[in-house]
Amino acid sequence: MDLNEVSPSLSRRGARLQVGFLALGHAVTDAYAAFLSPLWPILAAKLGISMSLVGLSTSVMNVSASFMQPLYGYWADRTRRRIFVVAGPGISAFFMCLIGVVPSYAALLAAIALAGVGVAAFHPQAAASVGTGGYRRKGLALSVFITGGAVGYAAGPLIASSFSARYGLENLYLLAFPGVLTSLTLYLCVAAPTPRPAPAGLAGVFRDLRPRLKPLSALYAVSALRSASTIGLVTFLPFLLRERGLSLVEGGSMVSLFLLAGSVGGMVGGALSDRIDRRTLLSGSLAAATPLLMAMNAIDHVGVSFAVFLALASFTLAFSNPVNVILAQELIPNSINTASALMIGSSWGTGGLIAATFGLFADAYGVPALLRGIAFVPAGAALLGLILFRRQVAQTVDSQTFKRA
Repeated sequence: MDLNEVSPSLSRRGARLQVGFLALGHAVTDAYAAFLSPLWPILAAKLGISMSLVGLSTSVMNVSASFMQPLYGYWADRTRRRIFVVAGPGISAFFMCLIGVVPSYAALLAAIALAGVGVAAFHPQAAASVGTGGYRRKGLALSVFITGGAVGYAAGPLIASSFSARYGLENLYLLAFPGVLTSLTLYLCVAAPTPRPAPAGLAGVFRDLRPRLKPLSALYAVSALRSASTIGLVTFLPFLLRERGLSLVEGGSMVSLFLLAGSVGGMVGGALSDRIDRRTLLSGSLAAATPLLMAMNAIDHVGVSFAVFLALASFTLAFSNPVNVILAQELIPNSINTASALMIGSSWGTGGLIAATFGLFADAYGVPALLRGIAFVPAGAALLGLILFRRQVAQTVDSQTFKRA
C-alpha cells in the first residue's frame, strides 16, 4: 500500500510513522552524499588534484546519484518491492566511507560513483511513497520527507569533518555502520508500496510524458539552475574557507550551516505551497537569493555577518525544492516515481554537470571570483521561470495545480 495512505490495515498514526521512517532514511542517505564536500581540501592535497578535477568528481557523483534516478523510478513504478528504499542507505554508506583509503584519483571516482548508486536507488520510490499518501496537505507531508534529506545533507559535512579531524581520514570507513543499520531498520519498519496504475513499458511512459513535456521542461530547467548554484557553493566554499584560515571542522560547520538553512527553507516553502501560488514561490525565492549571495561575497572575512548572509541565501534557494516535486507529480500522476526522479534526481544531475564547469573557472580566476559569479545564477533561474511558466505551464495545467494540493 502507499506508505502514507490511511486505510483499515494502516492507521493514520502508522502512516505518519512510516513517513517518519522514510524521512530518516532520506536523512541518512543524504548525509553520506554530503561527506565529500568538506573533505575536498585535504583530499585534493593528498591526491594532488586541481580544481578542474574536483569539478569533474562532482559531476561523476551527480551523474551516478542523479541521472540514474529516472531509471530506478521507472522500475519502482512497476514493483511492490522495497529493495530501492531499503538498500539505498547501506550502499551509499559503504562506498562513500571508502574515500578515506582510496590510493588514487581513479579509485576515488569509482567509490563516489558507486556511492551514488545507493543515493539514486533510494530517492524515487521513497519520494513517491510519500507523495501518493492520503494527507490533505500533501505539500507539508512531502516537505517533511524532503527536509529529512536536507537535514541529513546538512549534518553530513560536520560529521565527516569532525570524525576525520579526530580519528583521521583513513578511519572514515568506520562511519559506514549507521548506514547499514538504517537499511535494516527500513526493512523491518516500512511496508511495501502498491504500484499505482502506470503505462506499460517505456513507450507508455513516453506517451504519458509527451503531453506535459513543455511544462516539465520548464520545471526541469529552473530546478537544474538552482541545483547548480547549490552544488557550486557546497563544492567550492570549503576552499575559500580554508584560504581564510578556517580549520577542517570550522569549514565543515559552515557548510553544514548553509545546508541546514536550506533544509528549513525547504520545509517552509513546502508548507506555504499548500496556501499560496507556487509559481510565485519558485521565481520569487530564487530572485531573492542573488542579492543575499552578493552581500555575502562582499564581506572579506568569515564572521557572523558572513554566516548570516550565507544562511539566508541557502534558505531562499531551497524554498522551491518541494514545489518542483509536487508540480511534476501532478503533471504526470500515472508515473509519479518517474516525476520524482526527474525533479529530485536528474535536474540535480544536470546542475552537477553545470557546476563541473565551475572548476575550470576557479583554476583560471580563483575561487572568490567563482563564488561571485555563482551569485547571479539564481536570478537567471528566476527570470527563466517567469518566462516559461507564463507561456507553457500556465497553458498546460489548471491553475489549481499551482495553488492547493
